[in-house]
Amino acid sequence: MDSLETETNNKDNVTIETRTEDKVTLATESKHKDIILTDIELKVEDLMREGKNKATRNKELLKAIVQGRWREVESTLKEDKAAATEAINSDGNTMLHIAVGIGRNFLVNEILSLIKPGQLPKMVNLDGSTALHIAAIVGNTEAATLLIENDRRLLEIQDHEGDTPLDKAYQNMHLDTIDFLLKAVYDNIKPKKQSSTLEDSVSPGVELGVNLLLNAVSAKKYDLAAELVKSFPEFAVENDDVLLAIAKTFPMGLDYWDTLIYPSMGDICESTIKRAKDSFKILVDYYEGMMSLMEDIPDDVIIGTIRLLLYFTLKGPLAVLAWIYFMIRLLISMLYFPFIMFYFLFWKVATRVVLPIKHIEKKMKE
Repeated sequence: MDSLETETNNKDNVTIETRTEDKVTLATESKHKDIILTDIELKVEDLMREGKNKATRNKELLKAIVQGRWREVESTLKEDKAAATEAINSDGNTMLHIAVGIGRNFLVNEILSLIKPGQLPKMVNLDGSTALHIAAIVGNTEAATLLIENDRRLLEIQDHEGDTPLDKAYQNMHLDTIDFLLKAVYDNIKPKKQSSTLEDSVSPGVELGVNLLLNAVSAKKYDLAAELVKSFPEFAVENDDVLLAIAKTFPMGLDYWDTLIYPSMGDICESTIKRAKDSFKILVDYYEGMMSLMEDIPDDVIIGTIRLLLYFTLKGPLAVLAWIYFMIRLLISMLYFPFIMFYFLFWKVATRVVLPIKHIEKKMKE
């Protein structure tokens, strides 16, 4: 009996010890889980805080770039060098893309000085476009020059649609940019052509140029075609395709008297808009110049104030006179516009009943 009681007590003790160990184990595991969960929560909070900080930083950077405030951009980049190559808007554009797109070329030059060699080709937005693609799209030839000087490989990079910067420049019909990029591409091809063992092989640069020339002629973009032939005469004589395209599409053209009486509404509207832009551009440039000088005043109050006063007294009157001149031209255009509208309507009616005018209209459409 005593042995049975002893055995029973031992079993009970073992059970109690096992339960105690299980509770200790569960408590330990619970503590570990709590610690792990706390670490995860802290990391999530850090990530959220970092995300908010980046969003605020990107918003401020974007505003500073648009307004051309380099000192603010430079200050941010000193604190966070990675910001120079990171996307700062929802389209995946970096600050370089944006500066190129809005024509802030002095910012482009400064930003490029902070980017390490070899990074430019990797800096693409959600469309796969580099900063050179953006320069080609908007026709920013000056920025394109700065970018190619830093990395010529940008000329060969294709976006997600398979277009190079030269293709984008052609699609948007920026003649100066096309001319510049075509020369740059052709210069890239020359070393390859010289190292080729096939003397009679056609350079890919020439092939591309001929295709561009054919497309320009076929689309009746004769101003572009003329610019291409002027810069690259070899494109026109590479084969007979260019001559055939000209024969098929070239219009009979208007003679001197036809041109004199034909109402060109497009030219009138374009000149009116240009004069309006010129008049306001003078004021905008003057304002931006003053704001730039005012930003420098805190650094050196005396010199900054003197520069601001000189700018105001010397350039101010010139800006006002130039603005008055362009406003007078704009006013003349606006007074002239109703007469042109009346003549244009008269011309459209006359094309239905007057054969010579109908013939001129037909030649113009061709």
